[in-house]
Amino acid sequence: MDAKYGRIAESIERILEELKEERKEYRESIEKLVNAIIGARKGGGGAND
Repeated sequence: MDAKYGRIAESIERILEELKEERKEYRESIEKLVNAIIGARKGGGGAND
C-alpha cells in the first residue's frame, strides 16, 4: 500500500512540476505579447525591437 501511495505522490509531484513550467512559459508569452502591444502603440514595431 505504501508503494501505491508513493507512486501517486511521485505522479502528483511530476504533474506539479509540469504545471509550474507551463505557467512560466505562459507568463513569458504574455509578457512578450504585452511588450509587443506597447511597442506597437509607441510606433516601435513590436517585439523584435
